[in-house]
Amino acid sequence: MTAGSAETARWVADNFGLVRVRSMEWVARGAVGEVHRLVTDTGAYAVKRAFWREDPDGVVESRARHEVAFVERCLGAGLLAPRPVLARDGSVLVRDASGTGWRVHVFAPGVVPDRSDLAAQRWVLGQGALIHGLALDPAPGDTVHAPYTASTVDWAELAALAVAVGTEWRHE
Repeated sequence: MTAGSAETARWVADNFGLVRVRSMEWVARGAVGEVHRLVTDTGAYAVKRAFWREDPDGVVESRARHEVAFVERCLGAGLLAPRPVLARDGSVLVRDASGTGWRVHVFAPGVVPDRSDLAAQRWVLGQGALIHGLALDPAPGDTVHAPYTASTVDWAELAALAVAVGTEWRHE
């Protein structure tokens, strides 16, 4: 199966219950796979194809389910996140005949803001603070490093300290 082909688009749509395919186009290459935008009669979806297979299917599915739970908690907390789409069989990840893993999320269009856009920077930092506040446990068998766990920092106190020591970004 060729990524982005009409055959692949139909296979993905069928496995994830997405009805009739209108189009599928390549969007981006990520660190572990590539993303395509699939448009069907039910909407637009981000189709993610993994480049390699690292762990046994049970481990991969367990971690993927943990990620889905994380996204659901983020959405419940008012954060914006692309909602995962489960396959017809209820799994998060589906493998094609070659063993390549495929996942689907509702497509979340956007643009990368300019680095000088302070409002966008504040928004992104606020989203990160909300995520850290969710205090999620690691997936079974995973170790989560300190920066990815809940933060108990008093942000107002930290900002005051930054001002007191003259940190370059203290007024932003």
